[in-house]
Amino acid sequence: MSRCGIRIACSALATLATFIVPEPGLAHNPGDFGQYQRGVTMGDPAAAAPPPGLYFENTTLFAPQITGNGQVAGIKVDATVDIPTLIWSTGWSFLGASVMAYVAQPVFNLSAWNSNVSGPPYASTFYPTVHNTWINPVSLSWNLGNGWFASGGFALYVPDGSRYDNTANPDNWTFEPHAAVSYLANGWDMTAHLVYDFNTASAGHAGPFAGTPAAAFGVGFRSGDQVFLDLTATKKLGNWEIGPVAYFEWQATSDRPGGGASCAQMAAATGSLLTCGRSTDYAIGGLIGYDFGRFALKLILTESVYTKDEIGGFAMWTKLSFPLFAPEEPAANKPLFRKN
Repeated sequence: MSRCGIRIACSALATLATFIVPEPGLAHNPGDFGQYQRGVTMGDPAAAAPPPGLYFENTTLFAPQITGNGQVAGIKVDATVDIPTLIWSTGWSFLGASVMAYVAQPVFNLSAWNSNVSGPPYASTFYPTVHNTWINPVSLSWNLGNGWFASGGFALYVPDGSRYDNTANPDNWTFEPHAAVSYLANGWDMTAHLVYDFNTASAGHAGPFAGTPAAAFGVGFRSGDQVFLDLTATKKLGNWEIGPVAYFEWQATSDRPGGGASCAQMAAATGSLLTCGRSTDYAIGGLIGYDFGRFALKLILTESVYTKDEIGGFAMWTKLSFPLFAPEEPAANKPLFRKN
């Protein structure tokens, strides 16, 4: 997400090092990785509840040498992400919808360097990082008939991950309403999943601010709210699944620096090295998957087609999913509440 002062153009870092960066060279790519990983639900029938049971899905992402644009021009990043997720389809019914709950504990590692140099091992490499826990305590899925499903839910990111100064892990709460619609008939998975992230103020660990004379900009820094749309349009052919996917990220509100400063004041104080931006990344790609029976494996390739104040480029995803516990004959759903 666009973090106004949190992302610094690498070409300017040599000059800024003594002021912003506690050590020479490239600053950590702070909080830039954000909370919701754009595109993470591509390939998932997000609006439909699976049969009652406990399920596991592991999503991995490898994005080699993705490149910064606009506010983050001059930066290249290698990103490796792993997102293990537990899905509980409760078998309960509420307001005619199936009730589900989710929890995920992502981990990631980032390496960032000036795009004018060759990159690793001549880079500022982030140590493996524990991301913030994602909790979705309730999600409701309605079967609308004729293959159509709709869902809605509310999730949150708890700032319990790595919190060392200059971390790339956001140190703020994020609240996340989301909704999806899916068409799942005749082998089709046509799904649109919309997510909105409300971000609270930073505690001051993320970013190049921590432990520097610019710390006041980081404590209380509020990243702008973000909108994400993940799209899937795949077709099953026997055990195979294939089709296009896409994701869209854009920033809905402006960043607000800490210390009561405006974006203009922060830019003036740092010679325009710390500026506000509006992170945007649109990407398209394709999915191929195979259902092995007990588990399913999917491979997704995407390429950014438009970025602004964001890092983007080629990315490779894998998704492995299987049931941990799913009764063969689920009990009939019983509504929690009934009209008299």
